Amino acid sequence: MEPKFSLQKSIKESRLFRAFRIVTKKIILPGFDRMPLYDVIVFFIKGLMDGSITTRASSIAFKFFLAMFPAILFLFTLIPVRRLLIPLIGGVVDPAKDFDILPSDSPS
Repeated sequence: MEPKFSLQKSIKESRLFRAFRIVTKKIILPGFDRMPLYDVIVFFIKGLMDGSITTRASSIAFKFFLAMFPAILFLFTLIPVRRLLIPLIGGVVDPAKDFDILPSDSPS
């Protein structure tokens, strides 16, 4: 009985992968507690396969979505005090043009 062809096994035995593994085992990035880059990549790929990273990303997106509505309410409460905020912004907003609701009498 012949062994089945395994793509994963053939990739791990290739020269390119061996060279990649040797190089990334020597690279140590700051902030990873002296862990080689290869171990970080393996940990990340295992997290993707298990679904833990996608679950965490979806929960963070959901929390940002829920936080949008209070943020919008907060920004709407700042509208009455925008004349006080204009000097802080640095003249980005022109208050004379903000209150021009009706067209002016001058021909354009």
